[in-house]
Amino acid sequence: LHLSIRRQRQMCIRDRTESSENDDTYTRQIKELQRQLKRIMEQIERVRASNASAEQKATQLQALNSQAMQVMGQIQKVMELQAKAAQTAARAATRA
Repeated sequence: LHLSIRRQRQMCIRDRTESSENDDTYTRQIKELQRQLKRIMEQIERVRASNASAEQKATQLQALNSQAMQVMGQIQKVMELQAKAAQTAARAATRA
């Protein structure tokens, strides 16, 4: 269920090259994190639909829910950084 760090980086690099040239760093990061979250949610659905025992499902769902929460936290952090950068840019533009 867990992707290796190397695999995640490869996917991130591939996705970045597919992203629009106009997307800023924050937007690209958010999109990548949203893709990761989508994959985790798909894994959750597969586990729920599986024939695994209730105990196995509970263990797997707990791990996946933890991963989903971490990714959502990362999305929130990047969005906060994006907002701060926009405020800084707006202040700089008004001074110019």
